[in-house]
Amino acid sequence: MKIAVASNQGIVSGHFGKSQGFDIFESEGKDVKPLKTLTNDGHEAGIHQLVKENVDVLIVGGMGQKAMVKLKENNIEVICGAEGETFDAARACAEGTLESKGSLCEGDHNHEGHDHHHG
Repeated sequence: MKIAVASNQGIVSGHFGKSQGFDIFESEGKDVKPLKTLTNDGHEAGIHQLVKENVDVLIVGGMGQKAMVKLKENNIEVICGAEGETFDAARACAEGTLESKGSLCEGDHNHEGHDHHHG
């Protein structure tokens, strides 16, 4: 299974579109090994990057509904509400102990200098 974790320098990013990149891991059973780190090219570009990498699961702190729907349309499972180090999150996913907490960004809000509306 190929696992992507939205990352800010090895820590799970709180928001998909604002993450610095994606740490990509391969899991075989409960064994997890890091493969590479991709630079995040932004909200929609990030989705295309993950599809191109044939990712099975994305782990993230939070994301908007629109991004979540697009990922699911591309058969990428999304686990929201994660935190901590990316390797630990990927390992917990491989072990089956990481559960989505449903941390969607909802409504009107501001993310580090840009406003947008989800929905």
